[in-house]
Amino acid sequence: MDRSRRWTKEEESFLIKNMGIMKEKEIAEKLDRTVNAIAVRKKLIRKGVRVADDIVIEDEGDSTCPCCNSDKTVNEITTYDPYRNNTIQAYYCVKCGIEFRRNRTIIPYTENEVEGL
Repeated sequence: MDRSRRWTKEEESFLIKNMGIMKEKEIAEKLDRTVNAIAVRKKLIRKGVRVADDIVIEDEGDSTCPCCNSDKTVNEITTYDPYRNNTIQAYYCVKCGIEFRRNRTIIPYTENEVEGL
């Protein structure tokens, strides 16, 4: 089983269809994922966090930070987008401390994140 593999729409649909029917272990074997990954995804689905149709995989994009124009301090991440209520693939600049999408638009902090700073 791969580590930290992105969820596809097909996997998520299979999980939703079989959540009340199959055991987590059976679903994990069928999707080649860990039981823990299934449990976490089920919890996210119940909270309304879904794999977005238009953001599942964005192959083209620039990993250069829009603030400092560096690509050496940038890491690819999976993050929660509270405005679209789903997870997305994005970048994080270690130097600037910002998250941004592949089209170089900055993902703004939510009010809760600002209060915690």
